[in-house]
Amino acid sequence: MIRYILTLLILGISSSLSAETVIFPVFSIDVASEWMHNVEPSRTVGDTPGELISIFRPDGIGVLKMTSYVAPDNISRDRLRNLTNVGISTTLTWQEWGDFSGYQYSYVERGSFFMQWWLLNERTVLWITYESDADELQVEIETIDMMVNSITLNRLKKQTL
Repeated sequence: MIRYILTLLILGISSSLSAETVIFPVFSIDVASEWMHNVEPSRTVGDTPGELISIFRPDGIGVLKMTSYVAPDNISRDRLRNLTNVGISTTLTWQEWGDFSGYQYSYVERGSFFMQWWLLNERTVLWITYESDADELQVEIETIDMMVNSITLNRLKKQTL
């Protein structure tokens, strides 16, 4: 029995550790194995062209959506906080994810579970949302956390902006 549990544990760890690094114009992210991504054209701040990146597991319960914006100047914590859709009476804690820092907030609304991140690295802002059915067990959260923690700013892009 112990051997069986140990085997399952090792398989679980090894499958969660294998990932593909996907590089986008502004950042890269380690996408977990068996997860897919697609990119759609979208608009960002000031109606500038951008990309909406969706990361999902075909047989999974939710989708991680990401978009980025590079501002003309550095953005402060206060300004990023003002960009959230969370009431000012709710305390958001400044945290780090990969090369970025910012805020995260989770909630349930109209039958959906949401995790949102507003992340910042100097002038680069990432808006990230994970959405799934609120009635589902949130079994993907650990994988979502791993992927968000893997985000790195493309250094070459940072130097040329």
